Amino acid sequence: MRKELVFVCIFFVFVLCVSFLFIPHIENDEAVYRTLAKRITCNDPKCFIFDFKKYNLLESDVLKILVEKAYHQKAFFHPPAFIMTLSLSNRLFHEIGLRLVPVVSFFLIIFIMYHSLLLLQIKKQQIINTLFITATSSLLLFNASKLWMDLFLGTLLFTSFYFILLFWKRGLLRYSFFAGVFLFLATFTKYWALASYIPFIYFLFVISPNKQR
Repeated sequence: MRKELVFVCIFFVFVLCVSFLFIPHIENDEAVYRTLAKRITCNDPKCFIFDFKKYNLLESDVLKILVEKAYHQKAFFHPPAFIMTLSLSNRLFHEIGLRLVPVVSFFLIIFIMYHSLLLLQIKKQQIINTLFITATSSLLLFNASKLWMDLFLGTLLFTSFYFILLFWKRGLLRYSFFAGVFLFLATFTKYWALASYIPFIYFLFVISPNKQR
């Protein structure tokens, strides 16, 4: 693939992602996540960073556009890692901080994928082609434009996989620890990340020890 084409595409993707920072998030799920992020932000000196007593949509305006029976609960049904990240980003960068999270997640996935492919000793041209296809994926770009937790979850899972690769290559236990931390954070984002535990355990305790022998 010609280098000029790659650079043009990278520039296009970068500009496109920057434009996502100025797109309003008005879909139901986006409204829910934005509301939750702002509700758990702690403004009381008695609490520490987050106020999880407000991790719900009770008495919020967003219930007017939702099915109240599904969301009128004492606690929101998803774990709070993504909402906590939105809350911190909102506190640091205000409203644009909410939009930063999916965009940063997009670039982190590309970055982590690049380093994972290097560890696997893939040829340089194949790495470039893979990153090009990934970075221009309409699915990833669409997710980067939305205030959804899927891209954030993918970033955590990719990071866990990267540390598993490091453990596989270098045999240092600290890498298995970091892999477990990011896998836990993924589970703390969405419960279906539990399905990743099976390949994680298999790779960590079966394939990696065999590699070290």
